[in-house]
Amino acid sequence: MIAADGAVPADKFIWHAVTRAVGNVKNQGPELIETIKSL
Repeated sequence: MIAADGAVPADKFIWHAVTRAVGNVKNQGPELIETIKSL
């Protein structure tokens, strides 16, 4: 019941573009949360 009661629909999220570095567990550091200037 927690999943059903606590779930938030996808249209309530704000999605942000990220670089491939974000998906790699070996990468760490503040540069991972910097704004992307262009994609």
